[in-house]
Amino acid sequence: MISSSDLWMYYQTLRLPPNVVEEVEQMRCEAPSRKVGVHALNNIKVDLYSRCNGARRKLESYTCEAAFALETELSGSTIAYWSQVGLKGIRRGSRTHVMTADFMVYDVDGIRIVECKPQRALDHLAARKPDEWQMDDGIWHRPPLEQWCA
Repeated sequence: MISSSDLWMYYQTLRLPPNVVEEVEQMRCEAPSRKVGVHALNNIKVDLYSRCNGARRKLESYTCEAAFALETELSGSTIAYWSQVGLKGIRRGSRTHVMTADFMVYDVDGIRIVECKPQRALDHLAARKPDEWQMDDGIWHRPPLEQWCA
C-alpha cells in the first residue's frame, strides 16, 4: 500500500502543479464516490482484495472491471488504483458536469482515468451519443473526458 509520503514524492516526480495534486488527492480520498452497483444493472458486483493497494476494492462488474483490475494488479507498472472515482468540471458543450469514472490508476509514468465497457455497450453509446463516445483507428475515445484530463 502506498503511504502518504510516497504519494507526495510520486506527485513531485510527475511534476504535477499544486492545483492538480489537490484535485487528484480529493478524488482519491473520496473514492468510491458513489455506492458500487448503483448503475451496475445486470452485472455482478465484485469485492476484490488488491495486493497492489493493500486493501479491498469494490467493482461493479465481474467482466470488464474485474478483468481490468486483475490486469492492473499484474502489470508491474501500476503503483495503486482506485475505483468509482468522481470527476468534477467535465465540459460538455456550454455545461459543466460531474461524472464517475471506473478507475483512477497511478502508473509509474502518470495518472490514468479509465472507463471499462464491453464492446456492445460502446457501440450502443456511440450510436446514442456520438460526441461523447468515438472510435479512431480501433481506439475508443471520450472527448469530454480527454479534454478534462488534459
